Amino acid sequence: MTRLATLLRGLALRPRAPGMGRAPRLRPQAWGAASRILVPHVVFALCLIIPFVVLCALIGRSWVASEQARSDARIAELADRIGEDLGRLVGDRIMILQVLAASPALDRDDLAGLQAQAKGLSKTHGTGVLLRDRAGRILLTSAGTTADGPSAVPFPLPPPSPGDRPAVTDLIGGEGGPTVLIDVPAMRDGAVKAVWSAVLHPSDFDALLPGHSIGGDLMGVIVDRNGRVIGRSATSRATIGQTVTRPMTGPDGRGVWVGNGVDGTPLRIAYRTLGGSGLGIRVGMTQEAFEAPLARTLWSLGGLAAALLLGALALSAPLLWRMLAAYGKLGETATLLGLAQEAAEAGMWDWDIRTRRLHLSARNARLHGLPLPAGAEGLALSIGEWEARVFPEDLPGVWEKTGEAIATQTVLDAEFRTYDAAAVNGFRWVQTLGRVLCDEAGRPQRLVGLHLDVTDRREIERKFRESAALLEASEERLALALDSGEDGLFDWDIPRDALWVSDRWRAKVGVDIGSPPRPRQAWYAAMHPDDRGTFAEELARHLDGHSPAMEVEYRRVAPEGGHIWVLARGRVMTRSAEGRPLRMVGTMMDITRRKEAEMRVAHMALHDALTNLPNRNLFNQHLHEVLGAAEAGRGYAVLACDLDRFKAVNDTFGHSAGDRLLCLVADSIRSVLRGGDLVARLGGDEFAVVIRDLGEDHTAEGVCRRIIAALGEPFQLDGNAINIGISIGVALATGEELTAEQVFRRADTALYEAKAAGRNTYRLYEAEAHARSATRSLLALDMKEAIRRGDFFLVYQPVIDITTGCIALDDFGTGYSSLSYLRRFPFDKLKIDRAFVRDIADPDAAAIVRAVVGIGERLGMGVVAEGVETREQLDIVRREGCTEVQGFLFSRPLAADDARAFLLDGRVRDAA
Repeated sequence: MTRLATLLRGLALRPRAPGMGRAPRLRPQAWGAASRILVPHVVFALCLIIPFVVLCALIGRSWVASEQARSDARIAELADRIGEDLGRLVGDRIMILQVLAASPALDRDDLAGLQAQAKGLSKTHGTGVLLRDRAGRILLTSAGTTADGPSAVPFPLPPPSPGDRPAVTDLIGGEGGPTVLIDVPAMRDGAVKAVWSAVLHPSDFDALLPGHSIGGDLMGVIVDRNGRVIGRSATSRATIGQTVTRPMTGPDGRGVWVGNGVDGTPLRIAYRTLGGSGLGIRVGMTQEAFEAPLARTLWSLGGLAAALLLGALALSAPLLWRMLAAYGKLGETATLLGLAQEAAEAGMWDWDIRTRRLHLSARNARLHGLPLPAGAEGLALSIGEWEARVFPEDLPGVWEKTGEAIATQTVLDAEFRTYDAAAVNGFRWVQTLGRVLCDEAGRPQRLVGLHLDVTDRREIERKFRESAALLEASEERLALALDSGEDGLFDWDIPRDALWVSDRWRAKVGVDIGSPPRPRQAWYAAMHPDDRGTFAEELARHLDGHSPAMEVEYRRVAPEGGHIWVLARGRVMTRSAEGRPLRMVGTMMDITRRKEAEMRVAHMALHDALTNLPNRNLFNQHLHEVLGAAEAGRGYAVLACDLDRFKAVNDTFGHSAGDRLLCLVADSIRSVLRGGDLVARLGGDEFAVVIRDLGEDHTAEGVCRRIIAALGEPFQLDGNAINIGISIGVALATGEELTAEQVFRRADTALYEAKAAGRNTYRLYEAEAHARSATRSLLALDMKEAIRRGDFFLVYQPVIDITTGCIALDDFGTGYSSLSYLRRFPFDKLKIDRAFVRDIADPDAAAIVRAVVGIGERLGMGVVAEGVETREQLDIVRREGCTEVQGFLFSRPLAADDARAFLLDGRVRDAA
């Protein structure tokens, strides 16, 4: 007040003269006093405005960085999505070419058949294909060119590349326009027999871009491995065939690159490279669009700063007069503010995250009990030195909240204890408040804030908790409500058996809001009966002090049907001197979605994703259970099933149709089984069935017949009638102690016998069949070893024309037995099996020989009787009309040189 009075005495106002309208003027002494008052306030206003502007700039910079990062993520995501579409486009064409490369028609050089397959597949999938030989010459195209050669070559073709892997060419120019080829070699005996190619045009690649919102300030192109454009969006300024700048790619072939477009426009480009094909995707955003958030932010902050400055100037003049009156008060306020800071023990701190160095103000150093050099305004120390001043049990919580503040860039608020010998108890409670400061890239650089001495407050809170039990309960309920969000709360007064439940959860636990204060029985009644025992057991363990807290999951029957899963957590908060529990509080959480997700994951681990049948894992588990039950005298059977002619469906109609057919097969098998039986899909077209509790009305043979009948009806797929069959092997319970693997191996052996018997049938396991299967396996191994050693060699058994004695060399037979094949395939010779020739003296066998000879004559085919070993057999087959014979009567199979010598031997004509 003395200083204010002095200032007021320095001001002298001139009285207004009569009739004058001028405002009073200050004397020179008053101007000095006014300036001394105004300048600090102007500086103070600037000190408020400038930090606010700086804060706005920091916030704006963070916002700009996040906006630009979002722009980068946007174009990167578009590049990834276009890359996935491009991968599917290339993968679909490779699948078509691989189907054509595996076609048996290529082995027969059947170009007409290959052309029909190529035309059908290319029409279905909307792409053109062509076939080249090893020299690069075109053999056929899906457009209609046959073995006579293509009508025109629309573009030059490179020779096929060696190897058996698919390859994607760079952009090729030609009369038909620019194209890209996908080549798949057709390998035979380790060598390239021919090359199938799919023809893609720029329009195929252009079509991938419009569906991904490429427009406006975005542009996109698809390039080959040399950076030439093979597809472009409507907004792109590149042309087909033009080479664009190729950025350095990372190890995963993707990233964001800053460069220039084909016309020099600065662009920000997200790129992705498909590893196998070398094709690339470029999604670009103009630098102008990328920097738009920065411009908007700068204009906004500039306008805000200008408005603040103008507002400050507008307010300065009228404030001048009020400042004079308030100057004294300001001094008193400043004094009080200093006293408040002293009383609160508040101190500044600044942590450099990169160097892990911490700077404490002088007040803050004293708060931590650290000595200060004389005249020092602060103290710098390492994080380790600071941690040594903090209670070890408080550090984890401080660092956890610090990590959250840095990760989320939110305010740090934590409390800890620090050692201070000058404090009453030898330590102080400190509250730290801080804020994260980031660089231009959005990376955290520093944490700055205040330390407040809250020792008194913590002490008051401690005493208050000890003296106010009712208030403590309310605070705990409030804390639980704040922490739990949608969770329910309960508070159980154990001696009075009074249970309080938060309103929103009273209905969930089966308690009406208007019910009396003893709803614990209703809570138990609403539980699933299977869970009541577990809940009661966990509750008793905690009440007896055998667990630190109760945590139990249970199901609650929902009024609308079904049930919800609830996770209940609780803890005894108060016990008597004798240890009896007095009060328990806790939360309840609805975990139905989590449990449903866990059950879905468990279901996926044990079921086939296509048919939803049990997979091999669940099949093995079920079979183990059945084997355990079988030991108690309950019969069972295991069926190993394999579809017939399924590969032809995949090859003809595609894998999608094959997948749908597998689902129909699964439904058909399920429809003929009982509820206790299990059918599983083991993979591909393999299924397995476990039949338990066999009886007269449910035998293994009967189930097999029903399955074969169910799959004997044609399946309808896309208007096509699909006919398949099924072969089944059966292993029955024998009373032996067998493992699940041994039982299924027996069923698999029986399946092999069913396939050998002509397929679309079933066979029961027999030990003899197992021995035959083992013998065949050993024979197959021996044959492979013999082939490796070169023990096999080719021999010829002469075919003798008994009318002329002329000798023809046999092609060693074909083995077709169905009469329908005589019309479908270009056979020129029939061979009568040696079994009929051996029994030629039997009238029935002679009649069959006569009939085959008649068929051959009418179809213009030659007929050969094999196995002629005696003169009597020769005479009879000659009498029945055979003109060519083969057998030991004339010669055994001969090596090539011996066969040539046999041709020159005149004894053949005499024997004939």
